[in-house]
Amino acid sequence: MSFTLQVRTSDRAAVIRCHGEMLAGSGADALKQTVTTLFRTYRRVVVNLQELQRLDCAGLGAIAACASLAWSQHKSLALCCVAEPVRKLLELTHLTNILTLHESERCALTAHCACAA
Repeated sequence: MSFTLQVRTSDRAAVIRCHGEMLAGSGADALKQTVTTLFRTYRRVVVNLQELQRLDCAGLGAIAACASLAWSQHKSLALCCVAEPVRKLLELTHLTNILTLHESERCALTAHCACAA
């Protein structure tokens, strides 16, 4: 299965919807490149992982790189709609210590959301 990204923007934030398998090569690189480009315009980027089928170490590395970029640029990166297997990988790698996970896209876009997962 391939990996595709769908970007939706508003005046306040950008949402990236991931579809397919984020594996070594084009999938992981595409996410990093897209987040980098969006941070030039937006202070907040939300990555929706609802349609993510598979994630490998390169995909985890891409998410970590995006989190690091957000921190270094004083921007906000949040994940939403994270499936349980992916959530477990994020917990095992301690990425949940540096990322905010939300139950829904709407919640992730809300400024002071009380529904962090």
